[in-house]
Amino acid sequence: SLWVTTGCNTTKNLKDGQYLLRQNSIKLKYQRNITRKGELKDNIQKVIDQKPNHYFLGMFPVKLWLYNMNPKKYEKDTINFQLKSNTVERPIIFDSSLMRRSAQNIKSYLYNQGYFYAQVKDTVKFKKKKAYITYDIKTGFSYLINKVDFSSGVADSAIKQFIDDTKDESFLQKGSDFSFSLFESERSRITSVLRDKGYFKFSQENILFELDTANKALLRGADNPFESAINFIAIQKNAKRPTTDIKLIISKEDE
Repeated sequence: SLWVTTGCNTTKNLKDGQYLLRQNSIKLKYQRNITRKGELKDNIQKVIDQKPNHYFLGMFPVKLWLYNMNPKKYEKDTINFQLKSNTVERPIIFDSSLMRRSAQNIKSYLYNQGYFYAQVKDTVKFKKKKAYITYDIKTGFSYLINKVDFSSGVADSAIKQFIDDTKDESFLQKGSDFSFSLFESERSRITSVLRDKGYFKFSQENILFELDTANKALLRGADNPFESAINFIAIQKNAKRPTTDIKLIISKEDE
């Protein structure tokens, strides 16, 4: 009977037109030979703006149930300790604008991780005052790093040597998945190395990266739906993932 009561309690205080967000489902379609699938899915969940109430064992919304036992108390006292400490939760009301923003967040995240032509479709189903959201995601394709040039774009011989001595610690390694986020990690690493060597004015702004790929046409019009479709079909017909070479460029240290 407790389970029946709980099921009723979760939505009994909702107003007309309101729906309790019950679930965010992710359906992910990958390209060939994609790595870190589980990690990718977990990180996509993190960029979704609106998440359901916590359900113990996936079935029992303890914190929401406690809130619904005395909602007027928590509506009057919005700085209540139980709310602030998250031992009690207000009902999470489905918000269509947050669903759309979450879809855009997913696309932005995938792009930052090096996935081009990602497609995200968000849909919601309503059942018994509850909302069930599904994000259908096609990741598009990503590049593999083929070669990294740490020297030809560095004019200062001492800096070149320091970078060469630590290139085994680089975040940019042959055979790894390319992503723009790796650039930020590598900028931070190189800046730290050079400052430790006395280049105190050196900053991440002194570091640039140049991409060189035989598949340049695939990057053209990444935001153009028609061109994206043509390029993505071309990739799907290719048995191998496209690769890119990366060149490190160091500009002069600020005077």
